[in-house]
Amino acid sequence: MKKTNISGRKIPRLLKRYGGTFLLALFFLICTYLFCVYDSTFVSDATVLRWVKVAQNTFSEQNTEVPDDVMLINTCYDRTLVSAKDSEGLPCGNIDITDRQKLLRLMQILKKHNNYRYIVLDIGLSTTEQTPYDDSLFSTIESMQRIAMVLPENEMIDPRLKSKSYDNFYNTSRFSSDCLKIPLVDSVSNGCLMLHVFTELTGKKLSHTGPIYYSEGHLARPIFFPNYYIVFNEKLNDSNAASPINYYNLGTDILNECSPEEYAELFQDMTIIIGDFEKNDNHMTYAGQLAGPLISLNILLSLQDNAHHIPYWLLAILFSIFFIISDNMLHRPYATSINESQKMLSTKKGISKGLIPLILLSSLYSFVLTALCVIIYLLTGQAYDIMFTGILIGVSHCVIRVINRHKNKNKALQDQ
Repeated sequence: MKKTNISGRKIPRLLKRYGGTFLLALFFLICTYLFCVYDSTFVSDATVLRWVKVAQNTFSEQNTEVPDDVMLINTCYDRTLVSAKDSEGLPCGNIDITDRQKLLRLMQILKKHNNYRYIVLDIGLSTTEQTPYDDSLFSTIESMQRIAMVLPENEMIDPRLKSKSYDNFYNTSRFSSDCLKIPLVDSVSNGCLMLHVFTELTGKKLSHTGPIYYSEGHLARPIFFPNYYIVFNEKLNDSNAASPINYYNLGTDILNECSPEEYAELFQDMTIIIGDFEKNDNHMTYAGQLAGPLISLNILLSLQDNAHHIPYWLLAILFSIFFIISDNMLHRPYATSINESQKMLSTKKGISKGLIPLILLSSLYSFVLTALCVIIYLLTGQAYDIMFTGILIGVSHCVIRVINRHKNKNKALQDQ
C-alpha cells in the first residue's frame, strides 16, 4: 500500500517537471517552423552555408554535370536591339533583348516534334519591348503544351502568355543582397515558376492549412534554401574540348549546327531550360555567383529531392534537443561560465545586468544550433534558419532567470 502511495506521489512530480519541459520544447519547435517559413533571414545563415560550401568544394570537385534528361539552352549571345521608351511612353533610345526571331524558330521546332518532356522559358517576354516577331512567337507559345515561363516583373505581358507565366522570385537578407531563401509561393499562396513545373512533372502538390504547409504526408516549407547540386560558370567543365557540355548556345549550337533530322533525337524526353547562362542574369548565392536559369534548375532538383519536406526524424531530433535545453532552463543550475562572464562584464551603472546574459545565452544557443544546422546540411543537403531560434531561446532563458530570481527573493523574505 505504501509503495502505491509513493508511486502516486512520483507521477505528479514527474508530470510537473517534465510537463512544463515538454510544453516549452514544443513551443520552441513550433517557433522554429514558423521562422523557417518566414520570408527573410539573417546574413549569418547564408555565411554559415557559404563556408560549408567552400569547404565542400575544397575537398571535392564541384558538380557540373547536368542530368541526362535535362537540356540547357543559352540565349546570352542571341540578342537584338529594339527601341526603348521611358515611363511616359516617349522614345529614349535602344535596349538589347533576347533575339525573338531565333526564339520563335526554336519554339516552332519544339512544337513540331512535340517530344520534349517540359520547357522552362526563363526569359521575360514583356510587351514593353516590341519586335516584328512578337505576334507569331506569343501565338506559338500559347499553342504549346508542357511549357511555363517567367512572369516579367512590373512589366506588361501579352494576354496569350498569362496562363503560362509564373513568378520566379527570390528573397534577400535585410543585411545582404544575396539570393538566399527561395519562396515557393507568394503572399496569396500562388505557386512560383519552378513549383509549378515540379507539380506538372511529378503530380506532387504543396498544400497548406493556415501557416502550416504540407506535401505528400510531410510537414513542408513554402520557402527554403535550395541545395546547389550543379554549379558552373562556363560552357565546358574545363579547357578540354572533349569534356561534357553544360549548355548549348541557341544560335551557334542549336539553330545553325543541327539538321532537321537531328532535332527529334536531341529534344526527346528532355526537360529544356532556356535562358541566359552567362552575363545578364547572374545572382549571388551561398554557393557563389550563378546564372538565374541555373538557380532554377537547382530549385527543381531540390524539389525532386524533397528538400522542402521536413522529415519526421529531424523533428524528433530537434524536439529532443529543445527538450534537453528546456529542462536545463527550468530545472538545472545555470552555467557557471555565464554567471562569471556576467560579473566580469557588468558595469557600475548596471546597464549590462540584463543585456550581458541575454547576449551570452543567445550566442551560446545560436552556436549550438549553428553546429546542428551544419551537421544536418552535410548529412541531408537541407539548410535551416537558426539565428531566430537561438535568439528566442536566449531571451526565454533570461526571462526564466528573472522569474526564478524574484521567486527566490520572495521566498527568502517569507522565511525571514
